[in-house]
Amino acid sequence: MARLNLEAIKDPIFSTTLELHVNYINAGGHMGHDSVVQLLQEVRERFFQSHGGSELDCEGLGVAIVNLAVEYLHEGMYGDKLFVKLGLGEIGYSSVEFKYQIYNQNKTEIARALTTSVFCNKKSRQSAHIPQKILEVFKNM
Repeated sequence: MARLNLEAIKDPIFSTTLELHVNYINAGGHMGHDSVVQLLQEVRERFFQSHGGSELDCEGLGVAIVNLAVEYLHEGMYGDKLFVKLGLGEIGYSSVEFKYQIYNQNKTEIARALTTSVFCNKKSRQSAHIPQKILEVFKNM
């Protein structure tokens, strides 16, 4: 099977720092794959909040993840201080690709990831056009 090879982020739109707490560490003694999903969600939430929104309520819409790919490059260990860069991929009618690069305190890249977020009407559970305010944020990045 071919190894996943995600592209590096050329122009980050956001960055944040996180710490690997004990609950992110698996039986192998390193960051678990399920923890990466939680960390990516935290990064997206911080991005949306920095623009006055939230994944739970983004201009009246919800945000659902429909695709996730992670490329592990090095181990993340308990206590690591993570620096995460967020970038944009393709932007569609109702969806946006987010790219991530995760580094530890030694500037070692430990993972890259890609998610596809779909904006959706919380009542009808159907996809909806990306809110204009968010599109403006994306276009100005």
